[in-house]
Amino acid sequence: MSSFTSFSVAPKTTRTPPRTPLFDDEDEVMNETQDKHLQTPETLQVRDIAVGAPALNAFSWRNAALTSCFLLPCHVQDMGNAAAASGEYSTALRHWDAALAQRPLPQAAAVLHEQKAQCYLEVGAHWDAVRSATVATELRSDWPFGWLTLGRAQLQFGEPELAVRSFSEVLKLDSDGEAGAAARQDLIEAVAAMEEQRRRRLQQGQRAHG
Repeated sequence: MSSFTSFSVAPKTTRTPPRTPLFDDEDEVMNETQDKHLQTPETLQVRDIAVGAPALNAFSWRNAALTSCFLLPCHVQDMGNAAAASGEYSTALRHWDAALAQRPLPQAAAVLHEQKAQCYLEVGAHWDAVRSATVATELRSDWPFGWLTLGRAQLQFGEPELAVRSFSEVLKLDSDGEAGAAARQDLIEAVAAMEEQRRRRLQQGQRAHG
């Protein structure tokens, strides 16, 4: 699944299938469009700084996050992508928060929130993942990958019924695409988890009345 170049999620030994990077070529086009509107002498100078972004690895995450505040949102996002690809999720989150602080367009903001949700899932912060993915779907309700991440976050948080709804939304938006294919696999697990949850509740009810 193509998107930004670097961030890929490593398979985890959990009940959830290995996660697929949830970004597409449309996001790169969006960033290029923003760049064209922002190409002033000042921003071109900032771009030159951004090209040297890998050198920030020699700094602490505090210095990197501080520097990111002076870069264009798309470049800050790229720095977050690189950090996430290296497993530096805290640094990635700080870069993406810096990009969001610059008030990008709603569609670009949705991508950033969805990226944050993926990182939260990687570190086991499932509630934070649900919140970030929810914002992504609110900003971009027609983006199937946002709903896919939300469903995965809800499933990990222990809300399989909500996850089923989110995966169903993915199928409405992208039945024959990559997001739809991933949602079908996740939907099977969500339904199984929902049935298991109902079975346990039934057993608990029987014990309570026994």
